[in-house]
Order: sequence, then structure tokens, then C-alpha cells
Amino acid sequence: MTLYLVRHGVTSWNEEGRFQGWSDVPLNEKGRRQSHALGQKLQKVPIDAIYASDLRRAVETATIIRDYLSGPPALFTDPRLRESRFGRWEGLTAEEIASRFPEEWERHRVGWYVPGGETLTDVEERLRSFSQELFAQPWKTVLVVGHGALLRSWLILILGLDLAFRRHFALENGSLSLLKASSLADPRARVIRWNEPVAEV
Repeated sequence: MTLYLVRHGVTSWNEEGRFQGWSDVPLNEKGRRQSHALGQKLQKVPIDAIYASDLRRAVETATIIRDYLSGPPALFTDPRLRESRFGRWEGLTAEEIASRFPEEWERHRVGWYVPGGETLTDVEERLRSFSQELFAQPWKTVLVVGHGALLRSWLILILGLDLAFRRHFALENGSLSLLKASSLADPRARVIRWNEPVAEV
């Protein structure tokens, strides 16, 4: 299966460096421009289906892109594609978290600890569930619109690595990545493009 991965367009919280998680923050104008640019970039790609997180910033990105595609393909929203949940840290910057909760932030910095949020196991379980259903579909080419930490986690699982490695893969807002895989931990999985910026229109 050919997978086009898009991280949603930028939001005001992205620009302010705030943890968003499950907070339902909309795109800002720059994010909408990025989404239109992605639509133009993908308009000749024969996409069979679109899957998106059910959070507004991902749905809006996917909907804008879909308007450029022939068909257009069906758009499915799925809460399993939501960003990692960051609990009481949502809405705060890293600096604010480090100042208010220094011990918690240090535990997070050296490993993965989010009070009131999700563990890496939580994220892995929902990605495995989603992947099992997706790879069972007859689609040849699929567009998945999601979030930075979530899509990086999915890449790691497809490559058969430990989720702790996800911090080593940058993924910018409005970027486009391209993979080929038939399952999680697919030994033949290939990363064709990763974190490719798309110029705003």
C-alpha cells in the first residue's frame, strides 16, 4: 500500500509552541494556505481513500486537500489518529511546563512521562488497531492526515522500531511524507519521502 502522510496545517498553538494533544484547536490562515498547497501538490495522485484524525485541525486539512482530488475519494475520520494526549500540559509551552512542573518535565525529557495523558503503550495500541483495519482494505493509495507525534509513532511501528525512537524524526506542520508498506513491522517497508515541505500558495 502506498501511504501519503500529511501533518495538519499550522495552528496558533503550533506557532506559540503549545502542547495541543486532544485540544480541538483550528487551523490558522497559514495552516489553511498550507492545506491548499498540499491539495495542489496531490491533485494528480490517484488516492483511493482519506483517513484523518477527528480533531478539527486534521479534518480541516483533509477536507481542503480532498477538494482538489479527482473523485473525490471518501474521507473517514478516526479518533485513533488523534495526537498523543498530554493531560494537564495541554495549552502550555515547554518552558511553562518546566517552570510549573519541573520534576514531571525532567521525567518526560529523559523518557516518556505525561501526567494525566497517554503512555506510549496507549498510543501504540490504538495505532495497531487502526493499522490492522487499514491494511486489510483493498486500497492501493491512501492519504492519512494526522499529527506530529502520532505520525512519527506510526512510522516507527511500520519500520519495526521501538516508539522511543520517534523523537529522532522531525515532522513539520503541512509537510508531506510518502511510505510503502503492507503491514506494521513490514520488512519490505520503504520511506520514499519524509517531512517534505510544500510551498504555501
